[in-house]
Amino acid sequence: MSTSSAPDKRYFLNRLALEHDCDPLSLDPYWVLQQLFTDTPLEEMQELFSDFCEAAIAPVYNWKTKSPGSLLRFSEELEQMVEACFLVLAWVKHEKRASKKTPETPVHVIRKFFKAKNLQGWKHWLHSWTTGGLSACSVAEIVEPEDLLPFVQHMEKLLIAAEALSREPEKKV
Repeated sequence: MSTSSAPDKRYFLNRLALEHDCDPLSLDPYWVLQQLFTDTPLEEMQELFSDFCEAAIAPVYNWKTKSPGSLLRFSEELEQMVEACFLVLAWVKHEKRASKKTPETPVHVIRKFFKAKNLQGWKHWLHSWTTGGLSACSVAEIVEPEDLLPFVQHMEKLLIAAEALSREPEKKV
C-alpha cells in the first residue's frame, strides 16, 4: 500500500528547470528576476500584462498586435517570475510584519501572494489565463468569476515586488 505524500518542490518549478537546464533549487532567484527585468523592464512588463489580461478576457482571439508565440513566451516569463518569487521565500529569513505605517516590503507582498494561492494554484490560474489569451474563448469561461479580479490584482502587485527584488543584491541566508 503506497502512502500519499506531497510532491517535491522541484515538481512545480518546472519552468525554471526548463529555461535554465538545471535543478531549480540551485538557482539564485534574485539572478532569475534580474534576468527577467533586464530583458523586459517593469513598465513594459506591466503593459504586456495588461494586454495579456485583455486577450484572456476577450470572448474572441484578441492578441492582434503580436504573434501567439509572444503571448506564450510572456506567459512563460510570468511563470518564471512566480517560481523565482516562490524560491525567494526559501532564501529570506522571516521578516517582521510591516506596521500599518510602514510600506510593505517585496517579501511581504510575495508572502501574501502565496497565501492567496499556493504555487500549484498560481500556475493553474496562469495556465487558464494563457489558454484564454490564445483561444477564441474567454478565461471567464474557464475560471470562477470571483477569481478573475484577484488574479489580476495579485499579479500586478507581484510584478512590482519582483522588479524591486531584481534590484537587490543576492542575500542567501
